[in-house]
Amino acid sequence: MTGATADRYMIPERGYLRAGYYADLTVFDEEALHGGTPDQEKPFGIEKVFINGRLVLDEGKLDREALRTSGRAIRIS
Repeated sequence: MTGATADRYMIPERGYLRAGYYADLTVFDEEALHGGTPDQEKPFGIEKVFINGRLVLDEGKLDREALRTSGRAIRIS
């Protein structure tokens, strides 16, 4: 799904899990998502988040510096 979008908008090095590409990933616990209660003012079931391959959330602990410096905006015209 993300590969098709990257291909359509001709965004290089995105959309696929390949060496040297930028990757944004969310690792989640499906059972926790199904059994969780929404509106707790905090995420549940999300174990890890990577932005551009850099770990920014690990088991509820947010690395604010990594979050601040990992992403970048991409202009799509």
